[in-house]
Amino acid sequence: MPERPALSKGEMEVARILWGLKKATVREVHEALPAQRQMDFATVQTYLRRLATKGYVKADLDGRTRVYAPRVRPATVIRETVGDLVDRLFGGENASTDATFDRRRSGQQ
Repeated sequence: MPERPALSKGEMEVARILWGLKKATVREVHEALPAQRQMDFATVQTYLRRLATKGYVKADLDGRTRVYAPRVRPATVIRETVGDLVDRLFGGENASTDATFDRRRSGQQ
């Protein structure tokens, strides 16, 4: 599995929209944001460029317009994100992770 940098909250939000659209321009992603979400066009553009640099999306030119498409499936990003979280919380020790989740399931804190 390739090592990709983790996604910021904003990058994840834009990636989720792009996964839903399959492929889109910056404008299409910007227009697909929820109405209550105030994000500048330039910010969406920056997030898409970062996602491309990090290897999560690809950008192809259609004339003078960049069209972005996912390069990584959502399930892969979720797996990598959870794995990164577990590594940071437990130092990669599965025994500690398993014991913590077992205690939580049984109602112990």
